[in-house]
Amino acid sequence: MPFIIERKIDLTILKVEKESNIDYIKQKIKALSNEVDIIDIINPTKEIRKSFNDFYYRPLKISYIMKTPSSLDDFLTSLKRNRRKRILKCFRECEKHGITIKKEKILSKENFDTFFEIYKNNMEEKERGIVILERDWYNKRKDIACGVFAVKDKKIIGGILLTKKKATVSFCFSSADKAYFDIGINDFLNVNAIEFTIELGYKYIIRGQDTNLYGHHLSPGLYLFKKSLGFCIQPRKKQGFALTKIVNFDKFGDVIFFISTKDNKVEGNLFIKDKDINTEDYNADFLEKLNIVHIK
Repeated sequence: MPFIIERKIDLTILKVEKESNIDYIKQKIKALSNEVDIIDIINPTKEIRKSFNDFYYRPLKISYIMKTPSSLDDFLTSLKRNRRKRILKCFRECEKHGITIKKEKILSKENFDTFFEIYKNNMEEKERGIVILERDWYNKRKDIACGVFAVKDKKIIGGILLTKKKATVSFCFSSADKAYFDIGINDFLNVNAIEFTIELGYKYIIRGQDTNLYGHHLSPGLYLFKKSLGFCIQPRKKQGFALTKIVNFDKFGDVIFFISTKDNKVEGNLFIKDKDINTEDYNADFLEKLNIVHIK
């Protein structure tokens, strides 16, 4: 069927696939738009893209990439001054709380299981959390998996699962005990994971794969966090593209962000609901431009 209405948490999405009749697509969208929150025309032809110029052409999935720094000092020097100061502060706070780092070049099942419980509990406590990590992840990837863990009183309180492949290390899943969020445990883990990649000698770091739509089940802060550490967005072309239009903003937060492509260039799209934010925070060198839309 070319027209499918599906649910994703509390979002209702109209997906249009394998339909080339432009007039028919417009007719069906008009008839169904009041019933949905988002319209996605999946992998549209050039003709369809030209006919829906009020839609955004976006990759469905994105990841973040960074060339592995030559040293930790070079990495810290490359960051903005305020970001670097926050990282150094979080290291001092973690040291004050007796938190240390454990690195595993070969991920153990025991530490994976401990991490899994932390991750699962955090996801289940979120209003729109989705548990993506599965228990059999370890068995499928144990030959290429490694890990960086934060330890307090001989107990793991957070970590990052990584996989090694060819010239890259991928940061696959990250989670930590919420009790330590305020002292910067996530920065502590990520910077140590970057240092671990330097030690392992891999050329590039891939920082996760996200749905290219922040402001619903993914926080826009996730984009800001990864960008602040020097990662650049990379569209996952094999996951496909969509012409997208949000028709109902009620189920989204005050800030929505996603990237789109135009003439093979990446643009950022920032939708703001009556919220006073510094829009420049969302800009980046890897964006051709930042489009800002104020919504009511």
